[in-house]
Amino acid sequence: RERPYAGALVWGLGAPLRSSRCCRLAGMGCVESVPARTSRSSRPRLSSNHERMAPYKDEADDTSSEASDAEDAAFDAWDAMEQAEELSYLEQQLKGCSVDELMTKRFPTRGGALASPRGGGAAAHSQWSSVAAALTYDGDFALSPPYTLKKAGELYSYLRSPNAKPLPRKMVYEMLIAASHAFEAQAAACGSLIHVPPPAKPGERLLVCGDTHGQLQDVLVIFEEHGLPAPGNAYLFNGDIADRGRNATEIFVLLLAFKLACPDIMHINRGNHEQRDLNERPFANGGGFAWEVRAKYPHDELLIDLFQNLFTNLPIASLVGEWALVIHGGLFREEDVTLDDIRAIDACRQPPSVLQTRDDTLLFDALWADPHDGDGIVASDNRGGVSIQFGRDLTKAFCARNGVQSIIRSHQLPKRKRGYEIQHDAMLLTIFSASNYGGVCGNRGGVLVFDDRGPAEVKEFYAPPLDEYRALCEERALLVVMPRIAHWLACARLGPARRPQRQQSRGRRAAALASWRQLLYRVSASGVPLSPRRRRSDGPHSSWDLSPSRAALRADAAPAAEPIS
Repeated sequence: RERPYAGALVWGLGAPLRSSRCCRLAGMGCVESVPARTSRSSRPRLSSNHERMAPYKDEADDTSSEASDAEDAAFDAWDAMEQAEELSYLEQQLKGCSVDELMTKRFPTRGGALASPRGGGAAAHSQWSSVAAALTYDGDFALSPPYTLKKAGELYSYLRSPNAKPLPRKMVYEMLIAASHAFEAQAAACGSLIHVPPPAKPGERLLVCGDTHGQLQDVLVIFEEHGLPAPGNAYLFNGDIADRGRNATEIFVLLLAFKLACPDIMHINRGNHEQRDLNERPFANGGGFAWEVRAKYPHDELLIDLFQNLFTNLPIASLVGEWALVIHGGLFREEDVTLDDIRAIDACRQPPSVLQTRDDTLLFDALWADPHDGDGIVASDNRGGVSIQFGRDLTKAFCARNGVQSIIRSHQLPKRKRGYEIQHDAMLLTIFSASNYGGVCGNRGGVLVFDDRGPAEVKEFYAPPLDEYRALCEERALLVVMPRIAHWLACARLGPARRPQRQQSRGRRAAALASWRQLLYRVSASGVPLSPRRRRSDGPHSSWDLSPSRAALRADAAPAAEPIS
């Protein structure tokens, strides 16, 4: 199996373990099993078990100085562009330019505020439910209530298919309505801070993912490598799923499918891009989520409002036992902030454009703050001067005041093209899960793994582009099914006496019906075209009886043993 992963960072607490490869540290600290060096030529290679992943290896492996300089320039240019986009957004917020004003300029006849319901409530839910009830399932795939882990796994498999299309509108409505009710109940019970149970037994894990920004291939690769969400294998996504990439809708639906099937295995924090004003910006200006929804589901502003209702009910932070506070942006400019203060933040709203109250400031900093390597609080010039950067003294004081060991955040592309960054005497970890960010940065993505003894390691990965990743998944599926077809062809030449062997070789229980249908008009291992003879339908579980084409019946040579590639 192709594994585009490279090494691991061990980061956390616990008794020292003797190992020549990696170890835990007593006290807060870290050690890398594969050293990260500043020299690009000496950076570790991404491990791969298959030649087909060669085109997708870490671009940091290129030892050419010209290529290295070009990649560094592209990385720096993208970082500067991203900072300029968010600077522009925050400057517009200072001027009081809201999304309603922008929509008024674009659509003067609408008279300002959007006509569709805003902010949730019984009336909005009633309207969304009415729309969902009037829709019908269309397309190649549909997932309806009740939601189960099996159905969520089927959705995961469909999204890996090269033939995957936008999900049915009715399915998206029903899932968002159910998820909105679930998160509203969670917000009413827990406030803006939720408690995520840490792994309690050996073998159990909690995996923390950072920004994905609409890059579906990263989520699919993470699930492939670390396993689908399941009891004992829980996930926490730390915000910024929306914007920039073109497949945030599919990521949200996939995560919510697992959340609705089993709430304890999937947790989602809110990021600064889970808000309307940024979503309405074009892709070229750091937004795009609203326009992604409009492209896939035209003339449906209600669906955008339903997404926004979901965003406003997401928690701001998650507490993983006493090990870590997981929050998207970072810490606060206000003094003596406690966990109770975070829990009491009024987060069921769009982030404020003008910071007038302590609650406004806490909400804004939780989503927008960045760290710096010194002490104290400084203005963040690269984010418009409104947001702040917090120093290591604030991190240490916050952890001591609230009895947590560390802070885990996202929000920021790490340095040196890594999927993580450690700061503040190893008490602050930035985790970032969008590999090759924007398709140009060439950076790795990272996933933080908790086990029963706390934060254990950071796994890094590098995902191919989505269409190429899907082609690889199809190729691996063909490699499983084609040997069975080659064996069936061999049995077919032996006449009716071998009919039981032919039936067995089809592997109806081992190979999915969809895989057989996909192969009907392809070629066999020997290069002989296949043709359907007849279809037998026995209710919902229909099967295909295949026979060699006339060309195959005329062939006397034995079929080749090697499957097609």
